[in-house]
Amino acid sequence: RRTPCAWRARVRCAAQWLKPAGSRSSMTASMLEALLNHCCPGAIREYKFHPTRRWRFDYAWPDTMVAFEKEGGTWNLSRHTTGRGYAADCEKYSEAAILGWAVIRATTDMINNGMAIQMVERAIRNNERKNKELASDTL
Repeated sequence: RRTPCAWRARVRCAAQWLKPAGSRSSMTASMLEALLNHCCPGAIREYKFHPTRRWRFDYAWPDTMVAFEKEGGTWNLSRHTTGRGYAADCEKYSEAAILGWAVIRATTDMINNGMAIQMVERAIRNNERKNKELASDTL
């Protein structure tokens, strides 16, 4: 069970807290992973979620069916912003929804300002609550 701590108050400015002094770069993958594992323990990196396709989530919490995808290249040309790449992402995320996954997609800015982590926490709490309700309804 996750408990509130003073550290969580820093999530909103997590990138500034984790980055070296004077650094202007965004949060590195290892910093993001450390932050996710502290706020939302149990994340599995590169989780293969589909039974037949090779699709993977950047991070997933299978017990609660919550996934996190960091969307890179939102302000410049990348695979995700080409027509073909965007269509492929739409297919992946639609299939994930059909399978019952809540996928939190975030830009680098959303990660750096703490919004993405807060959304992941809320999704996990919401799905834990739903799971408890379903379990109590079956008794």
